[in-house]
Amino acid sequence: MEVDKKKAKYYMELAAMIGSVSARYSLGVLETEAGNQHRVMKHYIKGARAGHKDSLERIKNGYMHGIITKNGYANILRVHQKSLDEVKSDMRDKAAALRG
Repeated sequence: MEVDKKKAKYYMELAAMIGSVSARYSLGVLETEAGNQHRVMKHYIKGARAGHKDSLERIKNGYMHGIITKNGYANILRVHQKSLDEVKSDMRDKAAALRG
């Protein structure tokens, strides 16, 4: 079965618009394949700012290859950490401790 990439991209865009960070990441991957470096970084930056770890890793690679500035990377790191801190709670930490 062949995947209709246009249709897949359309639905990923819809999902990204309503806040799906994994869809945002997937759009970055699709844009990488298409060679749209500027759009790639836009998707990864939005994902990283929402707390998506894999997007942050791609931003780190962009920084290491000179695509993202040092100040830009530092700013994204701060926003990423803030996003993670916002979803932390004592109850979640206790539940995670019980699971693991």
